[in-house]
Amino acid sequence: MEYMEDMLKVSDSEGLERSHLDKRDCGDLIADVFSEMLLVHGHVHGDPHNGNVYLNVNSCGKKGCKPGLILLDHGLYHNISDNMRRDVCKLLIASVSPFASRAQRERLARRFAAAKQQLPDSISVKDVGDCLVAMHGQQEGGKEEEGNMLGVLHSLGYTRGLLNSLRYSEKLRLKSLVKFAYIGLLEEEERRVALAYYCGEGDMKPSWLVRARVSLGSLYVDFLALLIPVLLFLGPFLFLYEVLRSFVFFW
Repeated sequence: MEYMEDMLKVSDSEGLERSHLDKRDCGDLIADVFSEMLLVHGHVHGDPHNGNVYLNVNSCGKKGCKPGLILLDHGLYHNISDNMRRDVCKLLIASVSPFASRAQRERLARRFAAAKQQLPDSISVKDVGDCLVAMHGQQEGGKEEEGNMLGVLHSLGYTRGLLNSLRYSEKLRLKSLVKFAYIGLLEEEERRVALAYYCGEGDMKPSWLVRARVSLGSLYVDFLALLIPVLLFLGPFLFLYEVLRSFVFFW
C-alpha cells in the first residue's frame, strides 16, 4: 500500500489543465490500462468508478507532463479463464475485421450471450435468469471455472464512463481494445516484448507481423468510423427496400 498525494479526479477538467495534463494522454492511459488488464491478464478491477480511479502528474519534460494512474479499492477484482480471455480477444477482432465471417462472429458471440437482440417465445424468464447466473461464473464442460463475465462487462461500463468524462472518443477506446486483443493472443515471450513496446517501457520491437496486425486493427476501426454514417444514411432506404421486396414476394 502506498500513500499518494496530489490526486486528481478524472472528471476534474480544471485540475487536469492546471497540472498541464492533456486529456488525450489521460484517456490513452486509462483505456490502455483497463484493456490490458482484461485482454492480456484476464484480471480486471471490479469497481472502477470516478471515486476509485484518479490521475496525477507522473513526469514532466520538454514535451509537457505525462499522467500517472492511481487505482483505489482493490477489494473486488473479476477474473476470467485464459480460454475465455482469448475468446474475448477473438470476438473483438472479428467485430471490427471486414474479413471475419458472419458465422465466426455469431459463434464467438454465443460464447458469452445470445447473438440476437430478441428472445424467441421458447425462452422463459427462468432461462434468462440462468443465463445471468452462468455469466457470473461460467463453466466449461461443468468443470473449469470460467470466471465472472458479467462483472467484467460491468467494469467495462464504468471505464467507458470515465473516458466519456474526458471526452475520449469511442473510436480511440475501440482502437485500444483491438490493440490489446492482438497482443493478448500472442505467445508469452512475444507478448512480453509487445507489451513493453506499446506501453513505452522497452526498446526492443516486436516482430513486423505483430506491428502490422496492430496497425491493421487500427485501420479497421478507422474504416468502421467512416462506414457508420453511411449506414445510418442508407438504413431507412434499405429497410424500405426489404419491405417492398417482401410485399412483392408475397403478392
